Amino acid sequence: MTKTRDVVLAANEAYAADFGDKAKLPMPPARRFVVLPAWTRGSIPPSSLA
Repeated sequence: MTKTRDVVLAANEAYAADFGDKAKLPMPPARRFVVLPAWTRGSIPPSSLA
């Protein structure tokens, strides 16, 4: 679990370093609109989650 956590934190750090002007976006979102992806059991192979 620690290795996964470290990978996720490193990826987040890399993403945040290149965030640029998006850091100036207002909080909370002005439009109050969110897109939620719908995942089904068939869209993610169980072997990729291990």
